[in-house]
Amino acid sequence: MGNSSDSTSSVVPVTPETVATATHGLPTATRQALRLATRIQCGELVIGPPDGRRLRFKGSESGPQAELVVHDFSFAARLARSGDLGFAEAYLRREWDTPDLAGFLELFAAIR
Repeated sequence: MGNSSDSTSSVVPVTPETVATATHGLPTATRQALRLATRIQCGELVIGPPDGRRLRFKGSESGPQAELVVHDFSFAARLARSGDLGFAEAYLRREWDTPDLAGFLELFAAIR
């Protein structure tokens, strides 16, 4: 699944203070969507955009861990336009994926 299985990819920790630098060069809608991920309060989410980066968003409390692999930046515009439904539609269109859907949904439920 994209670069998620490449163990040589380093994972960059992202915080509200570093999100602008960590997402530099990504499309605006994607940067805005990833900025939302800095609000995670529990658990950990690693996001892998198509350019090979691996970005870690971690809450201050322990919780589920998940990975989201972005195949098409269109997912972010769909998310902005239609919220949860747009995000689900983007998954069905294979704009993003995850190696563990159950784990991803567990994290998603925990951070809602």
